[in-house]
Amino acid sequence: MSDSFTIDPAVLTYMRCPVTQSELTEAPASLVERTNRLIESSQLTDRLGQSVPGPIDTAFINADRSLLVPVRGGIVVMLESRLIPMAQLKQDD
Repeated sequence: MSDSFTIDPAVLTYMRCPVTQSELTEAPASLVERTNRLIESSQLTDRLGQSVPGPIDTAFINADRSLLVPVRGGIVVMLESRLIPMAQLKQDD
């Protein structure tokens, strides 16, 4: 995860999930780490069912916790097709 990426909290209040139009919150570091492990092992797909390319720096989660919005190279990837369904990231407890 990149320690250099930060987003102004005022800007975050205006950001919305491109699918649900709900508010976004920053994903916890543990979720970003788990996401990157799954990406590395080619076990994670986007909304189109395509493998998620390369690691993410951080991410945001929509309000109903159904979609993960990745951040790569300081760019928030807001393309609907590139969002990651959260169902793949649920841990078996």
